Parts: sequence; C-alpha cells; structure tokens
Amino acid sequence: IEKAVKLAMAGKVAGLVTAPLNKEALNKAGYHYPGHTEMLADLSGGKGSVMMLAHGPMRVSHVTTHCALADVPKRLTPERLRRVIDVTHDALTRLGLDRKRIAVAALNPHAGEGGLFGREDIDVSQPTIAKAVADGLDVVGPVPGDTVFVKLRGGQYDAVVAMYHDQGHIP
Repeated sequence: IEKAVKLAMAGKVAGLVTAPLNKEALNKAGYHYPGHTEMLADLSGGKGSVMMLAHGPMRVSHVTTHCALADVPKRLTPERLRRVIDVTHDALTRLGLDRKRIAVAALNPHAGEGGLFGREDIDVSQPTIAKAVADGLDVVGPVPGDTVFVKLRGGQYDAVVAMYHDQGHIP
C-alpha cells in the first residue's frame, strides 16, 4: 500500500485498487490504522478522510468506518455529518453527475421513531440536513436504513450517507 501510494503521488499510476485487509495483522505489523481509508489519507497527506464505495449507480459514503458499533453515536457529530455530506456532494460533482440528490441514512430503526429508539436522528441528523438544504444542497433524511438502499437502487437518490461500516457496506 505504501509503494502504491508513492507511485500514485508521483503520477506514475492513475489509480489504486485494494483488496480486503486484515486489520489485526496490519496493527501487529506496526501499522496502527483502523483500515485502508485512514491509512491512505495519512500516507497521502489527506485530512479528515471519507470512505465512499461505488458500484454503478450505488454510491455510499460513511460517517464512521472501522469502529465499534457502540462508538458510532459518539462519533456522529454535526461537523462530521456535514463534512461527509459535503465530500459526497463534491464526489458526485467530480463524477460528472448533473443531479446530486443525497439521502442520509438514519442511525436508529425508523429514524428513531420520534425519540422512542434514540434521539441522534432528531438531535444531530435532522438539523444538519436542514442546514445543508438551506445552503443549497439536495439532501433528504434521515431515511430509515431498512428502505434507503432500495430507494438508492431505484434511482431516487444519487448517493447515500451511511452512519456506520456495515450499514454502508452491505448494499
């Protein structure tokens, strides 16, 4: 990975393709990164990396990546969510999409069901999404995780911002 980044940074290759990486082995070898995203950002001098997976019209960015599920609510901040929304919008622009409709997946079942299943979607996601819309972005949500990817596949959205690793990786 280090060699590939050096080649890319020197303009000797046009891109990188990575395969799954055993995070335990990586850390035992002295590379203390939770995953590719953070390692690639560090090696290339990037700050505040965002993971986006793409396959055809399925584009999914992640608010959090490699962390315990119990840590996700603490890492869901207005600043982090807005950064991921902005980076996702920029990526859609760079991909040449005319429409850039982004859905933000809910953290909790049924987007918290009015606070019954958690308040993160109400207290963090909703105001952050409202601010992004006020700033001119085409963002909707929070959309319950059990329907957001069906709607993405159906073409209602151009990308989804997922809250955590497995939510965003499964589709």
